Amino acid sequence: MGAKNNGVAIWLGYFNSKEEFEEFTRVHYELLETSKDISEVNSLFDNVFKLGKYNREIVEKEIQSNCMSCYELLKNASYLSEYAKSLSREMSNYNCVILIYDYHYDCEVGAYHNHGNSMDFFANLEYEKDDDVSIWAKRAQERMLKMKNESEANR
Repeated sequence: MGAKNNGVAIWLGYFNSKEEFEEFTRVHYELLETSKDISEVNSLFDNVFKLGKYNREIVEKEIQSNCMSCYELLKNASYLSEYAKSLSREMSNYNCVILIYDYHYDCEVGAYHNHGNSMDFFANLEYEKDDDVSIWAKRAQERMLKMKNESEANR
């Protein structure tokens, strides 16, 4: 388990709300200086799946309000558009996805279930890196715009 160039570990899940998903994946950076136990800083996601070290800068995560097909959840993932084409377009019980790039998961823990929320390890895949970082920049801009629009809608 750990770093693997050109590898991506994928989890699919269902969460009752965006807030619960965000809390499940939230890293407690505010505890870095005071905590003696890294598990207090790690997200619940990190601790449940016993992830160890990985680069949190190259993680993609997304949640939708409704269940979607595996194809719909992964079609916009960086580097995986070709792979996504092979996935089922049938409706699934999933509404969220987490992708950790340059990482391989040994599936020590396969699933998490708590109060109607769940997360399942889906797959380790190989991907072909593109030296063009504009893909990442474009996705980051799209996510920031989406967050801004959601924030304005909640006012």
